[in-house]
Amino acid sequence: MCGIAGVVNFGTATTGANQTILSGMVDAMQSRGPDQQGLWINGSGTVGLAHCRLAIIDTEQRSRQPMTFSQAGLHIVFNGEVYNYQSLRQQLEEQGERFETYSDTEVILRLFARKREAMLADLKGMYAICIWDEHRQELFCARDPLGIKPLYLAEQGRRLLFASQVKALFNTGKIDTQPDLAGHVGFFLLGSVPEPHTLYQSIRMLPAGSWLKLSSDGTRTERSFFCLSHLLNNTEPAPKPLSRDQLAEFLLESLGRHCISDVPALLLLSAGKDSGVLAQLGQQLPRDRDNSQMLDTLTVAFDQPSVSDERSEAALLANQLAGRHLEYLVSAEEFRSHLAHLLHSMDQPTIDGVNVYWAAKATAKHGYKVALSGLGGDELFGGYPSFHQIPQLVALLGWIPGGKRLGVSLRKLLSPWLGRFISPKYSGLLEYGTNVSDAWYLRRALWMPWELDSLLQEFFPKDQIRQGFSELLLGSRLAQRLSQASHASLIALESSWYMRNQLLRDADWASMAHSVELRVPLVDHTLISNLAPWLVSGHPPGKELLTATPNRSLPERIVNRPKTGFASPQSAWLDPRKQSALRRGDRAWSLFVYREMVGSG
Repeated sequence: MCGIAGVVNFGTATTGANQTILSGMVDAMQSRGPDQQGLWINGSGTVGLAHCRLAIIDTEQRSRQPMTFSQAGLHIVFNGEVYNYQSLRQQLEEQGERFETYSDTEVILRLFARKREAMLADLKGMYAICIWDEHRQELFCARDPLGIKPLYLAEQGRRLLFASQVKALFNTGKIDTQPDLAGHVGFFLLGSVPEPHTLYQSIRMLPAGSWLKLSSDGTRTERSFFCLSHLLNNTEPAPKPLSRDQLAEFLLESLGRHCISDVPALLLLSAGKDSGVLAQLGQQLPRDRDNSQMLDTLTVAFDQPSVSDERSEAALLANQLAGRHLEYLVSAEEFRSHLAHLLHSMDQPTIDGVNVYWAAKATAKHGYKVALSGLGGDELFGGYPSFHQIPQLVALLGWIPGGKRLGVSLRKLLSPWLGRFISPKYSGLLEYGTNVSDAWYLRRALWMPWELDSLLQEFFPKDQIRQGFSELLLGSRLAQRLSQASHASLIALESSWYMRNQLLRDADWASMAHSVELRVPLVDHTLISNLAPWLVSGHPPGKELLTATPNRSLPERIVNRPKTGFASPQSAWLDPRKQSALRRGDRAWSLFVYREMVGSG
């Protein structure tokens, strides 16, 4: 896990790459890669690559980046892990390749020399990759299928800057700060800035599962190589339910890949089923050098009565495991002392990630550089309330002729009154309850569209707010859902919007703030592809089947425990002077974060 950055200029050398620009970007991402730093600039000074490394695989200096494959004229910076690099290396060696390192970076470089963008079909892992081809005068960038690792781009005519974080691009002093109104509006609607938007018109995120190629002749090609909705929509349903043994095989395969490391790793263990299953399955992995460390576990709790303390249930499971179990308790005082660092690390505003920030801090404090998480289990196995609430709502309201139009009128009539006593969402039940995508938004929304004018008037004029909402195209983008069962549609919506834009992005910045690599075995392209026939069937696998997969049963207290989520009490811990004008909860936190990071106009 690392930070990558670069400058590519197809114009004159006088505005090209230089050490000051590259070093500025790397300095802004130092916590992403404290072990090694490096940069490379081509002979004409038009192209430069920079890297800061958190050494996980082949920790020696020989694997530092940027890495060069001189024979092919290729230079790479890479952030992430390719978990199947050993088998890919073996295949390449059989084809005559001879390696100088034991890193996955060199495997990518030599595989690209042979297969170009077709190599992406071979990679199993999480990654953001940028490769400069000196022979072809061409830049290639790619981002992993599910969007685990970020890659931000700032295109300025025939000049491109890229980096792992927005703040790294801003540290060049070359970025226009004109706001992307859709990004600002998107944050308040959903609690995170939806890709490809950022807060700035000049910066966008390369979409998940896509690659970009820029050539010196001005040719620009961007393609998607993986789309979850497309996968599910083009998969034939399985005729029979998934068996326990089949699911266990798929999970163990993914978990085994994610445990490969040359440094110590642990598992973030909560009182939930997802991490509990991973902990138990970890006992069934072959006990060799690559995965013997993963049985160590860590549980984080918050010293706040309003937040569920999961330490007792987690310890109950940990007692069944072979590894060391650690605990970390976060106090209000510690939270306040780290608040400035937390907000600086956030990069883009979000209402989540505070819990992962503390889990990563505890991981680093105990001497680990890699942590595994159960993130993704709710999306894959239908663990959210949305998976049963939304189909019920659509079944109740979807049959009403002209229901959406009627709902708009009803909402305009009721919202001024209902908003005083209960959530404003209730006034939009009919307007947003007639189809799956609208109902999903109603369930996930932080603020509703009709609240934007009054909410954002201190930041933007009304016409700009409405322009941002129009540019976001939220309704039409959400409506690109599956034509199959609503369950599969919800998997796509939860994974492609909530998980990707919020949970995965927050996991990245929050873990990297403490130089920790967070791995997510349940967010795995191969695992999801293996499960796809059952995910689109009439009998999709759920949490009951998931908890049955380990050879040893989970404690009953965990199996029967109501879902609570990994909550953190940041709203309750805000400085009272700053909280006095706010209501508690995610809405309060969203306003606080936005004002602290963006300002009040």
